[in-house]
Amino acid sequence: MTRYELEDRLLHGGDYNPDQWLDHPEILEKDLELMKKSKSNTFSIGMFSWSQLEPREGEFHFEWLDKVMDDIYSIGGNVILATPSGARPAWMSKKYPEVLRTNDKREKMLHGGRHNHCFSSPVYREKIAIMNQKLVERYGNHPALFMWHISNEYSGECHCDYCQANFREWLKNKYGSLKSLNDAWWAPFWSHAYSDWSEIESPSSIGETMVHGHNLDWKRFVTHQTIDFYEHEIKDLRRLTPEVPITTNFMADTHDLIPFQSLDYGQFAKHVDVISWDCYPAWHNDWETTADLASKVGFINDQYRSMKQKPFLIMESTPSGVNWHDVNKMKRPGMHLLSSMQFIAHGSDSNLYFQWRKSRG
Repeated sequence: MTRYELEDRLLHGGDYNPDQWLDHPEILEKDLELMKKSKSNTFSIGMFSWSQLEPREGEFHFEWLDKVMDDIYSIGGNVILATPSGARPAWMSKKYPEVLRTNDKREKMLHGGRHNHCFSSPVYREKIAIMNQKLVERYGNHPALFMWHISNEYSGECHCDYCQANFREWLKNKYGSLKSLNDAWWAPFWSHAYSDWSEIESPSSIGETMVHGHNLDWKRFVTHQTIDFYEHEIKDLRRLTPEVPITTNFMADTHDLIPFQSLDYGQFAKHVDVISWDCYPAWHNDWETTADLASKVGFINDQYRSMKQKPFLIMESTPSGVNWHDVNKMKRPGMHLLSSMQFIAHGSDSNLYFQWRKSRG
């Protein structure tokens, strides 16, 4: 059995980003004291640490992570160790611009934000494979390792030449012939029939957006390509640590808290060992009652539990405010406890937060 299956405690803790505090060892020391005091026992580490792990190409620094892993183990804690592919360092974007996404207008994006990477890019796949192999070789047998956390909140799409070529191959595999594709897309309307696979482009705001079959197949392809990238990420992890469960954090719409629409999580769920999701209800908002919002949270909890017919993890939640609301309202007395209990009542094995220590930036 895995450490996850043997764990009999409620998982309590959250995303921990010690890589932001390496110049402040007194803060890291204080964190350990607070972890023990709050009876926190599980921490997700490394989601956005690539620039600290590999500040320059081929120059790796794991000493700080070694210490964090050892320290958390020393207080009886678990580490959900993440791969850092959710945000790559600036040196990579500069040297290998193909790793950056191309938007639907065929404009290459600049370095910045996160999730701004192409799932089809051979260079990006090569770089993340190197990083993940080093992580699993170094920490695969560490006693604190509890679970692998792959990337972070997979989302978005790319329209570069690599993705166009992969989209056409996906369509060939699905339809077999242009005749079948043209029939399925009702292509004769507006003279949209294709005579060669190379004529097919992804939907674009400066091109085609009105063919429903085209739009739907593109969305299905985006899910396919995202899962394909995820499978590429876990290849060495699964091979070298088959006993360590693997997850990636699913989402929900952050305003109305409806199921996430950009990926087919029903398909994605088949590829993870444990469902985890990030829940940020806008409690005490101005557009619905607390009961109405709570019913949506309950529905999504049930949806994620049903995908594997087993308990799930709340990977991220918040005891306070978030950075995307125009106005952040303090939770009313008892609301945090009430919402936390709702997760557990619907089948969560955890209540984890984002983040353990707020970023100064």
